[in-house]
This record gives sequence, structure tokens and C-alpha cells, in this order.
Amino acid sequence: MSESVNGPSCGSGFRPAPADGALAGTRVVVTRARVQASDLVQRLSALGAVVVELPVIAIEDPVDGGGALGAATERLVAGAYEWVVVTSANAVSRLVDALHGRAAPASTRWAAVGTSTARSLTENGIVPDLVPGIAVSDALVEAFPGAIPTGAAPGRGTDAGAVLFVRAERVRDVVASGLAAKGW
Repeated sequence: MSESVNGPSCGSGFRPAPADGALAGTRVVVTRARVQASDLVQRLSALGAVVVELPVIAIEDPVDGGGALGAATERLVAGAYEWVVVTSANAVSRLVDALHGRAAPASTRWAAVGTSTARSLTENGIVPDLVPGIAVSDALVEAFPGAIPTGAAPGRGTDAGAVLFVRAERVRDVVASGLAAKGW
């Protein structure tokens, strides 16, 4: 979202030339959590933008103190999931912390919603198997394979069709319902 600090532009789309920096005269609203936005805010300011910080999310510990994630990571390490799906760098960070240095079995496949989330996995030694071309949950669900019917892959050592979806407390119900519709 941007607007001219000098007022609206003329009907012809004309904007005054920036005085200092490529973004001078532009107001930018940054909606990321402050702890995650400092580099972006500094870069935008250095380019001359007037930056308004308006965080729309808060990064907080879960109400259960991480108990559900801890139990899920125990099952992950034991090989209970065919796939792990993460939709943010925050989810990757929480999951990696909960693993305490342990690894999932090599047969476990990983899906990331976009390149930033995939980069976060890679930085933690996990190479994602699926990253859609567009970084939105809908694209992840579309690119995700259908589940193999129970019994079609004997000896995998996993619960047939089991996916661990590490997510924020409040998210759109796209991934969970989309994967369920595909048989997961």
C-alpha cells in the first residue's frame, strides 16, 4: 500500500519526481510484527519512504506452552507422518526448536508455502520436497499430491495419509480442509 505524501497525483498518473531516494514522497505501511520488520523498515527508510509500522500479528507462545507441538514432534521423529507442511518461517522456527536437534525419518517429505518458508527450512538443514510457484496456501494445496490409499505403500512405517501441519493459531482454513479433500 502506498500513497503520495505530497497529496494525490493528477488524473494523468503524474507524480512529482522523488527528491531523495527512489521512494521519497511515498508512504509505506508495514504490517509485519515489529521484531521481524526492522530490516525492511530500515531499507525502506533508506530509500526515502515514510514508513508506518502497523503490525497485524503478534508472535506469542501457545496457550498450552508448546505441549501439542512437542507431542507432534515426538510422533514426527517416530515416523508417524508422511508429510510435514509449514506455511511460514515462524512455523519452521517453532518446529525446529521443538525437535531439539532430532531429525524426522528420511522418508518424511516436506512442503513449504513459498520460497521464504523454503529458505527457512533449508537454513535448518531440511530440503523441501514441494514449494508451489505462488506463495499462497491455495497454491500449496493445488500442488500437493493426493493421498495414496491405505495399504498401497506397505512398509512405509507411517500412518497412511498422515500430515503434520504446523501453523499459527488463527489461519484461513485452506490447507487443512484442502489436504483432507485430497485424502490426507
